[in-house]
This record gives sequence, structure tokens and C-alpha cells, in this order.
Amino acid sequence: MRSKPMSILRLATYATLALGAFVSLLPLVTVLLASFKDVKEFGLSGALDLPKSWLYLQNYATAWTKAKMPLAFWNTSLILFYLATVVKP
Repeated sequence: MRSKPMSILRLATYATLALGAFVSLLPLVTVLLASFKDVKEFGLSGALDLPKSWLYLQNYATAWTKAKMPLAFWNTSLILFYLATVVKP
């Protein structure tokens, strides 16, 4: 049994969706790749170049301490606990 050929409109729809997904995900990929680079490597390489070492996690440690992430997680936990126990639907 032969399948129906794809219509031009359907093909254009899929192409537009694929382009939109690519444009939406490109900044996230760029930030993820940059997060594994040190300052020197970030300055010398392109935005989409793969990092030399995927194990450079100092950026995450710095962000964790300077952004006070434990406090942020604690606040989020308190709000979730309150919403789960006190607020009734």
C-alpha cells in the first residue's frame, strides 16, 4: 500500500516547527557549552565550540556559592510544604 505524498502545506508546517525548535534551543545549547569552559577558553573559542574538558565544574561551584543556592532551595522547600499542607483546593 502506497502512502500519500506529503502536501506542501504540511511540509511547510513541519519546516517552520523545526526551524522554531532550532532557534529556541540554540541559546540553551550555547549557555550549556559555555558553562563547561573556563574564562580563558571561553574568550579564545567560539560560542558553539565544544569545551576541552567536560569536567570543569568550577563555574557551577561558583554559581552555587555566590547565588546562595542552598538558601534558595530552602525557601522553595518551605513554599512547597506550605502549599502542600495548608492550602486546600
